[in-house]
Amino acid sequence: IKNYKFKGFPFSSWLYQIARNQIIDHYRTKKAVSDIENIEEPEMPESSLSEKLDVDMEMEAVKKAILKLSQEQQDIIILRFVDDLSPKEVSIALKRPESTVRVIQHRAIKNLQKIINKSNAD
Repeated sequence: IKNYKFKGFPFSSWLYQIARNQIIDHYRTKKAVSDIENIEEPEMPESSLSEKLDVDMEMEAVKKAILKLSQEQQDIIILRFVDDLSPKEVSIALKRPESTVRVIQHRAIKNLQKIINKSNAD
């Protein structure tokens, strides 16, 4: 923490980048595949069992589809929609221009739609 110097981005982004780099280093040595199984499902009001099953199936399809994206697209989707970071925070964490993050996010979402639609057609 003593090494933190304010350079226009928040402390949380700096800390997040350190954690992200540690995770990347850990998985490089383990050669393991990214695990998105720990993504929490959204809280839902009481609903019928069939609605809950539909949501569970959709969440599983999204998780599987995310794994088919490139690592960069996976990172951005997870940072934006699971970790709920803003595009600016993601750009700082990944050391990429914000416009690039937005383009990759857009492409990742389109790819997810294609993957999910294709799996639904099969």
